[in-house]
Amino acid sequence: MLTQRRGRRWPSLQETSRAARALTAYYKHTKMAKVRLSLHIKLNGKTIKKLALYGASPQQVITLRGPQLAKGAAIEIIPSGVGQFRFSSLLTGSTSSPSKTLTHRFHSLKRSYTPAYQRIKNTTITPGFSVIRNRMTPWTNKVKSLRVGEHARVSLYVKLKKKHGANDDIKVIEPLPGGARVLPSSITVSYGRYRLEPGRIVFLLNRSRRSWNIKYALYGTTPGHYSIPATTAWSFSHPQRFSIGTSKELTILPADAKKKDHYTPTPDELFKRGKVYYGMDRYAKAHTYFSALLKQYKLRQYYLKQVARMMLHIALKHGKSDEIVRFFELHKEQSPNDIIEFAQIMKVGQAYAETKEYERASMVYKATLAARFLKELQVASTLESEGQFAAASTFIQRLLSDYPDLKSVQEAHYALAQSVFQYADKHKQAPTKRQKWLGIAASLLKRFVWMYPENPVVDAATYTHANVMLAQNKRKASTLYLRELAKRYPKSSYLDNFHYLEAYALYLERKDKRALTLLKKVSSEPYPDGKGGTKRSKDRYLASYLIAQIHHARHRLGDALKWYKRIKTRFPDAKVQTQYFEKRLLKLPEVTTLTPTQKSALKVTHQNVKSLTILSYYVDLMKLYLLKKNLNAVTRINLAGITPSYRGKRRISQKHDFSAKTSSLKLPLKRRGSYLVVLKSKHHEVSGILLRTALKLDVQQDASTGRVTVHLYERGSRLPVPGATIRIVGSKDKKFHKGKTDLRGIFTTENIIGKATVIAQKGDDFAFFRGKRYLQSSRRHRRRRRWKRPRRNKSKYNFDMLDNIRSGNSQLQEQGRRSLRRLYKKSRRGVQAKSAF
Repeated sequence: MLTQRRGRRWPSLQETSRAARALTAYYKHTKMAKVRLSLHIKLNGKTIKKLALYGASPQQVITLRGPQLAKGAAIEIIPSGVGQFRFSSLLTGSTSSPSKTLTHRFHSLKRSYTPAYQRIKNTTITPGFSVIRNRMTPWTNKVKSLRVGEHARVSLYVKLKKKHGANDDIKVIEPLPGGARVLPSSITVSYGRYRLEPGRIVFLLNRSRRSWNIKYALYGTTPGHYSIPATTAWSFSHPQRFSIGTSKELTILPADAKKKDHYTPTPDELFKRGKVYYGMDRYAKAHTYFSALLKQYKLRQYYLKQVARMMLHIALKHGKSDEIVRFFELHKEQSPNDIIEFAQIMKVGQAYAETKEYERASMVYKATLAARFLKELQVASTLESEGQFAAASTFIQRLLSDYPDLKSVQEAHYALAQSVFQYADKHKQAPTKRQKWLGIAASLLKRFVWMYPENPVVDAATYTHANVMLAQNKRKASTLYLRELAKRYPKSSYLDNFHYLEAYALYLERKDKRALTLLKKVSSEPYPDGKGGTKRSKDRYLASYLIAQIHHARHRLGDALKWYKRIKTRFPDAKVQTQYFEKRLLKLPEVTTLTPTQKSALKVTHQNVKSLTILSYYVDLMKLYLLKKNLNAVTRINLAGITPSYRGKRRISQKHDFSAKTSSLKLPLKRRGSYLVVLKSKHHEVSGILLRTALKLDVQQDASTGRVTVHLYERGSRLPVPGATIRIVGSKDKKFHKGKTDLRGIFTTENIIGKATVIAQKGDDFAFFRGKRYLQSSRRHRRRRRWKRPRRNKSKYNFDMLDNIRSGNSQLQEQGRRSLRRLYKKSRRGVQAKSAF
């Protein structure tokens, strides 16, 4: 098992663990032979040393001097007893001037002495170059002299050179100068251990690495000039592989002596010292370090931001006007979103004025006023959050009068006007209150347009003002105002809205001519988009719809239909009107009864039917009814192969019909009896029964018993007709009730269920009756369904032309509300740097 090791372990961690447990168990239960070994060591046949070795004996060292090892000298080792031993020999020597070839031969040894880190108020100031942006050659401040009690940092870097094969444990001896002592707590070594010996530190470095960092601190104890021998390193396994570093010199000065070493602070030290002193409110020293840092180096943005902020604060505390201006502009460039308190920004404005940069000073003061306005606006925000919109509105109006025409003031003015208009719209159920708030909105909008004619949203404000005037029922004034707006803003993106709104107001005033002119323009012509191009008006479909309504209201139905057809896919009502005007209708009465002496004529209801094909068939109504049970089925019987008694064509309309008409259709039918009349057009086919008869029915019904009594008599003489055949059936009956009239012309039957149908026949004469009352309703066998009221969709067909205007107003109002809420959230404790100019 031991022969399978690779170095000090087995191939894997698991195998190493198992092997260690197995060997432990083996050696625990195995009795080992006691080691008793004696060694006689002879030099040239003469015993020079006797050694007795036992199981736990340490290694023994025998030193032979140079004269003993003359040429040809022989060394013998004679063992006796139980046990094994190993030995090695090493030739060593010493010299005061080692060969330069031994320097860094197998190991690279670099040792440096640097000043201890400075500490200011519990903050360690470490050197470095991380704060600078440009590349530069770094430097390290060296220590050649050290005062008594003063510290120095020592760094030792050991690296095994690649060309010398596998790693090995390394022993490093680091000599210490005579007038200094090492701080044991300061010694750090990576991947190794150490021990302190008189005048030196011995480091034992693990073979797991190829390089090691060693650090420790020295402090001066005894004044004087001292030489520091070179660092040495060699391999444990191969002692002949050793290397020597370079020697140093160190002067230990008295505690009150002046050091001669030159010290150049690094950029990181300048930054950290300045920052620490700034935190201690020692602004003069912080200013010194930061000034040197800015003068000598280009800093990275992260650090430049901090330096600019701190230098601006120092300048505002103690600096001159030119420094305030300089560092404010640097701070604004690096941290544009930072907030500067009101007291400080006022000093910045004063500094610009003192340096005669009056325009910049004015811009700073304006930014201060704008920020102050936003801060005061928080009062209105609080009032509104408490539900006191009226108080908030009054407060904002007072603020608007107190501040100059700043951008934020103009934005708040417009946003308040839209918010008031929205608030007024919420009180439609309280007309007096609504009119009051509409008046306030109109006043705000009017003043906004008058005071800020160059504001980018002035055209939107004028459009809203026109809507407010309409809401106040000032139609005539609003039309004149909108006409002037169209002239004043010919390139506005709201031009189509001006025209549409004016047309709508004219429509309400019944001034159709100009309204139609404007609406046709809105529906077809391009309008400015506010970006230098053109667009189609978003109101073009509504304009077409309004044109159709105007024509419809004035009974110009042809023109109305033309415009309805254009927008029938966009407005349900337009589709309904189009269908109504273009509807094709052809309808006949189910039964038409005439006396034998009357001319045969049918009343035809029709719309958009120009010509008809007429077919009439002489039929036996009784047989047909017995066959089909109801006349609806009779009119749908298959007449293929039957020759009609009359065939003809008639033209009943010459032009488009916008509504249903009733015409009398005369037929050459003179014979008594029943006729099935069929009317055909290009899109319809209808039929009805024409009866030419002298008979008349008078029917009495008893709903509770289902009794039906039929009185049959002649039309002219009112004489009863006996012996006529009667057929009666209820809508829920499964069979006919039949019989003949008695001498009185009466026939009675009972137990009719449902709505009764009566047919009488006497020769070629027929009579027909269909009841409307339901007989024996208690015997209804139908499932009662729960009736639900259908939901009404008011917006589907009852479309209001103001809906689009209200939608546009709502968008502008909501934009105003969002703008006001955004201003509420902008409140700061000072001025944002980038807003100063």
